Amino acid sequence: MEEIKPDTIAIQEPYIKDKKLIGFPSRWNSYTSHNLKAAILIPNISLRTVLIAKRTNTVAIKIQMQNFPLTIISAYSSPTENIQITLQEITETLASIQNENILLGADLNGHNTIWGYKENNTRGNNILDFILANELFLLNNPDGPPTYLHNQNQGWPDLTVLSSRLATMNLHREVLETPSLSDHKYILTTLTETSSNSMYRRYKTLHGNHKNFLKFLSTHIEQFSHQISNISNQQQLNETTKALQQLIIRACDHAYKKKQVNFIPTPNWWTQSLEIEKKRLRALRRRAQRANSLERQARFIQESKEKAIYKKKVKHARTSGWQQFCLAATNPYGKHYKAAFRKGVFPSQLAVLANSQPTGSLSTIANNFMDNIIPQPAYTVDYSQYQTYTQDDAQFSQQEVSYVVKHLPAGKAPGVDGIDNLVIKIIHKKFPHLLTSLFNKSLTLGSFPESFKIGNIVFFQKQGKDPSLSSSYRPISLLPALGKVLERLLTQRLTFHLERIRFISDRQFGFREGHSVDTAIDSLLNKIQEARTTSNHSIVLSIDIKGAFDNLHHEAIMKALLDSQSPSNITKVFF
Repeated sequence: MEEIKPDTIAIQEPYIKDKKLIGFPSRWNSYTSHNLKAAILIPNISLRTVLIAKRTNTVAIKIQMQNFPLTIISAYSSPTENIQITLQEITETLASIQNENILLGADLNGHNTIWGYKENNTRGNNILDFILANELFLLNNPDGPPTYLHNQNQGWPDLTVLSSRLATMNLHREVLETPSLSDHKYILTTLTETSSNSMYRRYKTLHGNHKNFLKFLSTHIEQFSHQISNISNQQQLNETTKALQQLIIRACDHAYKKKQVNFIPTPNWWTQSLEIEKKRLRALRRRAQRANSLERQARFIQESKEKAIYKKKVKHARTSGWQQFCLAATNPYGKHYKAAFRKGVFPSQLAVLANSQPTGSLSTIANNFMDNIIPQPAYTVDYSQYQTYTQDDAQFSQQEVSYVVKHLPAGKAPGVDGIDNLVIKIIHKKFPHLLTSLFNKSLTLGSFPESFKIGNIVFFQKQGKDPSLSSSYRPISLLPALGKVLERLLTQRLTFHLERIRFISDRQFGFREGHSVDTAIDSLLNKIQEARTTSNHSIVLSIDIKGAFDNLHHEAIMKALLDSQSPSNITKVFF
């Protein structure tokens, strides 16, 4: 496999343990049929795939080539099973993609002289009728070597079938002599066509070389500062913001190496005592947040000291755990070696949803996927008719921006531009006026730059849920880090205004500083105790609204924002 370096692998009768495929690196994406007899593996980390169909004996995925989408099907039919069941499943997949290019790798256990056997049987004739009826092309060579060897027996059960249009391209099929761990030989099918895929930028910013980054950036800062000061409308703001992002990306390309995600399973060093310490530290934090103004500073100092001690304990436990894990290894290239050097990938397994057509490019399928999970509003509202008559809020101070940038969390995934929080901290420390002036232009114009709204949406499938249902996925949007800084500045201003005028209900405990589930429970207990002392009954009604945030009306949110009499420039940003 290392010599071949395949992009995709169609396998039949793979090794199974506890209803899971084994025998291949865990970093590979895998797709299986319901009976686990047919599977497709994706060793190429840059290859984007979509699950098209998953049936009893077959599984199908789609990849995007440079000029066309290609559906790859893996199928298996036992010699004792009715071959028509598997052929019907393949037919249904072909009908769903409507004459698009397909490549089928199958072990159908049928005999026919067309693909190497000396005689025909009923299964082989049925398979040949299926190929002819669907206008497919058989890539097998009747004079080719056998693909199955067991003791003195040999056979040609493994078929490579493709669409007629794909047959006109430069394809090559070869039965390899490379030893395999089964009775079947490796079959290499080569298609000289490039795939169309993109990898998101990730930079190794933790490894230094910041001087070269700042040196490259410094030659353009004066020009951009002048450009920002001359911004007078929303279009210029969008263009300048996008140009600044591109400049930072070029500087990162110049100074930092791009990275791939490492698959590093850490040893089990986490202990019960560390779990207790973590919970105690969280309790100290909550107490500090709820403390009055006289005690708050002292409590935060205490929490900071305890946090430093906790970090040392975690670091010591992690280091000693890894040392013990390595010392216990008997094989120098065992689990510890694989854990340190094995590469991994982000899961990107999307599926065609129920009642959706699996036709078209991967972009078309992805857009349909998005429309099902995040539907467009039934109607749009023209907010230009709404007028705000409140005063504008003051511009952001450099200290205000510095505070937000300083408290950006480390280790967070960047957006599609690849600019992470560490890069923003380095830029702001060297050129503090640059981001401050850009954010103030956004506040003055009452506009949020369009490039800050473009995010990389990652879907996580809920465990045990049907992949063909939109409710089985939880989307997470990775937005540009620069936009998150501006968003934090705006929400801080808005929250301060709402708290100052007491616009937020005292009964709201979520998403408010100094409030938590503990304060909510304390309020509830006080109400119950008050009812008891006055000899009244208490009724508690608990309601969980499914998809509450997903079903909020944007127009209602905007109306509430207008009713709050928030500063005019901040209100315009949210419009």
